[in-house]
Amino acid sequence: MAIGLGHKSYIGFADESTWGTPVARTKFLELVTGGDGLAVKEEKILVQGVKDIGVRGDIEVQQGAVSVEGSLTFEVPYDGAEKFFKHAFGSVASSQPNAGSDPTVWQHIFTIVDALPAGMTIEVNRDVTAFVYEGCKVGGMEFSVGGPTELLRIVADLLGEEVTTASATSPTFTSVNRFSAPQAVLLWNAVQLNVQQFSIKLDNKLDADRRFIGSRLRSEPLRSGKIEVTGSFVAEFDSTSQYTDFRNGANRILKVTFTGPSIGVLTQKYTFLLECNVSQIMDYPVSVDDEGRITVEIQFRAFRDATNNELKLTLTNLTASPI
Repeated sequence: MAIGLGHKSYIGFADESTWGTPVARTKFLELVTGGDGLAVKEEKILVQGVKDIGVRGDIEVQQGAVSVEGSLTFEVPYDGAEKFFKHAFGSVASSQPNAGSDPTVWQHIFTIVDALPAGMTIEVNRDVTAFVYEGCKVGGMEFSVGGPTELLRIVADLLGEEVTTASATSPTFTSVNRFSAPQAVLLWNAVQLNVQQFSIKLDNKLDADRRFIGSRLRSEPLRSGKIEVTGSFVAEFDSTSQYTDFRNGANRILKVTFTGPSIGVLTQKYTFLLECNVSQIMDYPVSVDDEGRITVEIQFRAFRDATNNELKLTLTNLTASPI
């Protein structure tokens, strides 16, 4: 019997037209170390009678609620992860910046809307067998860089309906590189800051407990609360500008831009732009730890106004529409 090996594992995924109806997987991404957290749990229903001192497994235990949930972590390639972003934000608008001269270059703008797409079928190949998760919704997504020598990572928090096992789908992986920390610039109020790391998390506030009699499976998760976009960044303490924003409750624009290599025939580049156009600093815990540089981990939350929702992602690459 051959043991399962992690280096043979990967993620496959595709859009469902009807929530919970699985479809063939057409896109594939690599997992990262420690990045496989998607699993299924099953509750047991036990009788509550007081007769006897034990519980008979044959007649006093039944299968209960099925819960498919967890997270998957991957590094962000220049092309290939667009469907995950669409299911996290809800909407995508694609266009060609210069269709005549650069017919292969596309710009995709992902925005938050009230209703998320139907769902995804997600396959996690674990070598011995593939696990196929149907009816997957993106309950949350975190974008982060953990240091100046790291890659941009995504943690996608998922809620699903059911899981089956199957033979693994033969994958085709993207052949491009990944966005990295040296390509990134963080602007707060249009000023570039010296930042060591950052994190932005979208919480879609999905209701994981839509359950009804007649089924062991959860019903389609829907939004049950106000969307939250929160985050932090670690910056050098070189002025009181952000501290003043914190004390004044000022609304500011936060932008994080990754700029990759050139694509197409003109001056287009791979880009990954996160924008929080109405951001407030929620905590500014500046303190002295030692004799060296003073840094502060600035906590913020993004809000919306009449024209902007909490978070927008603009991705320029070679993935053609529709996504």
